[in-house]
Amino acid sequence: MTVATPRDNPTVLVLGRDIRAFLTTIRSLGRAGIQVHVGMCPANDHALDSRYVTRFHQIPDYSEDPDRWLQSLLELISKHRFRLVIPTHDESVIPVQIHRDTLAQHCAVYALESRAFELSMDKIASSRLAEDLSINVPRQFEIDLQVSTPHLPDGISFPIVAKPPSSFAKDNLTQRREVIHLHSVPEMEAFVENHRSWGSALVQEYFSGIGAGVEVLALDGEVLTAFQHLRVHEPIDGGASSYRKSAALDPDLLLAAKKLIQALNYTGVAMIEFKINPVSGKWVFIEINARFWGSLPLAVSAGVDFPLYLYQMLVEGRRVFPQQYKVPVFSRNLQRDIYWFSDNLKARLRNRHSHATTPLHKVAGEFFNLLLFREHIDSFALDDPRPGINEFKDVVSIFGNKLSDTIRSRFYRLLPVRRFVSWKIRNRISQARSLLMVCYGNICRSPFAELQVKKICGESLDIRSSGFHAQVDRPSPPVAVRVASEFGIDLSHHRSSMLDKTLLDGSDVILVFDEKNRKMILERFPETKSRLFSIGFLLDTGPLEIEDPYGKDEQDFRDAYERITNAIRTLKCR
Repeated sequence: MTVATPRDNPTVLVLGRDIRAFLTTIRSLGRAGIQVHVGMCPANDHALDSRYVTRFHQIPDYSEDPDRWLQSLLELISKHRFRLVIPTHDESVIPVQIHRDTLAQHCAVYALESRAFELSMDKIASSRLAEDLSINVPRQFEIDLQVSTPHLPDGISFPIVAKPPSSFAKDNLTQRREVIHLHSVPEMEAFVENHRSWGSALVQEYFSGIGAGVEVLALDGEVLTAFQHLRVHEPIDGGASSYRKSAALDPDLLLAAKKLIQALNYTGVAMIEFKINPVSGKWVFIEINARFWGSLPLAVSAGVDFPLYLYQMLVEGRRVFPQQYKVPVFSRNLQRDIYWFSDNLKARLRNRHSHATTPLHKVAGEFFNLLLFREHIDSFALDDPRPGINEFKDVVSIFGNKLSDTIRSRFYRLLPVRRFVSWKIRNRISQARSLLMVCYGNICRSPFAELQVKKICGESLDIRSSGFHAQVDRPSPPVAVRVASEFGIDLSHHRSSMLDKTLLDGSDVILVFDEKNRKMILERFPETKSRLFSIGFLLDTGPLEIEDPYGKDEQDFRDAYERITNAIRTLKCR
């Protein structure tokens, strides 16, 4: 790690995006009187509204041209003489890490030593390291996705969690690889079939508990200061939390974090993630976030200013940092938390995932945190209000769109309206020469519908199917092939294709299965509006959407295929 000497009017370059780690880092350094330049973020990112952004730089996309990205960054460093370059998200961390040695010849760069980076970013390697250090981990096993037949070893049962080796492949920073929760053999079959590009995966038995993070600043394997948070609102099927609180450091979790940091000889910031079962008190290690983390606004609000401490350690050579912070302090990601509330409410009303949902009286009780002045909004700060105000405008816009969608949906569910649209679709298809079926992945719904229409229309209609998924030539999952065969459809030879303008332009009628895909087409190809319809209108009853059965059990596929079959039976071809 390169350490620089201080000078007047220091300038840093912060790379990233969003109102969590990126904006918090900007504010932290800006409040300390440091000039903050930013890059690698969208031009409409609300973090750019911060008063602490001195200058925004357009930096080429690394995935499109790594050499041009590097040259552009070196030119910026030479021109502005940054004291430090700080990447804050995976898409900037990985390129900076790859070119660490070159960049470090020109200025101080926040990047990890190679071994610490490789082990921290690799979920399989970090979990093995934790096991070697006698740190609790869930029951787990590794599978080779190229050759494995999916099965669970003795002692492990559903639900399980499948993790990629890392969130991003180094040669593809455009597609994030998500952790996936699996609840049945069909879901596991579908996962293996459609994620072979990962190479391997870490599969862990689901551990029921509350997410916790021990966040540290370290130098040469020694923890200089630490902070702990607990998740209050987290997605039912996993993902980033939307509401968290500061908590006193748990001695066992802190010891586990220190063991990992020491074993990695770690220098920098990290969040070591755990899960704690509130009933038994047992806990397990989950993973290491070897970069600034999404709950960073909470740590800074509670009094642990990690971005500034990192700068002071690397640039000014400081080694002693505050050890105390405020407890409890709450911080909320406004937009994410609204989605969380909606999902939580729906799950409770449907009595699904009851073990993972939050009772409504507890949600209502959180209002008192506002009255006690111990709650913060990630995006909002009194000294820097614009990002928060603009996020609130987004939230209002989202609600307006949802209200509009609800009114539209209820209008189209009226039987006279539904039958009129159904007549319009059948009439258009009876005169059409080409028909395109579109769903997201083009491996479950649209290929089944394509073959069903071919059974009815034969050669009189050019029928195709496609989807939005970036990976092409994917087969239909085994469960889809099995259930489709019950309807006389053979999906065993199907391979997915990706939707493009040429395919859309050549189609007289386009049928989709859900509102999400209809909107995706209209956003990218608004000229298709007059030819675009939802297949659900061909049915007199039931919802207008035919939900994606991907990753679900056989009955979900059977229900979807029955509805598609009934809809297609109403068609007449040329």
